[in-house]
Order: sequence, then C-alpha cells, then structure tokens
Amino acid sequence: MSAAVIRQVEINGTTYNLAFKFGTMRVAEAEIGRSIADWGGGLDVLSAVFWAALQPAHKITREGSDNLV
Repeated sequence: MSAAVIRQVEINGTTYNLAFKFGTMRVAEAEIGRSIADWGGGLDVLSAVFWAALQPAHKITREGSDNLV
C-alpha cells in the first residue's frame, strides 16, 4: 500500500497541507453521500475532495474550504 500523497498549497499567504489518501476519500464520500464509483464529476465532488484533503491538517468547514477555492 502506498503512503498518503501530501501537497502544500499557498492561498492568500497561508500554507495549507492537502492529504490525499484512502481515509480522505472515505471522508469525501461520506460528505456528499455517494460512493466514488458514482461520482460523475462536477463542482460538488471537487469541493468535497478538496475539503476532505484538508481535514488531516486543517479542521476547516466545508464552506471555509470552498472559500479557499
């Protein structure tokens, strides 16, 4: 099994760590109420994935995450 993929992004002078791993994908699935297999795309999916990837290092609300995008 591979390790999490961690990416840093800087938004308005603040550095955020995004963690892409199995657990964050499960969090995103739970947030939107659909399995990854059912994701057809769209902004709701992008929002959920970005928000979930922030959760391990930054406990931010979904609205707060959307505001970063």
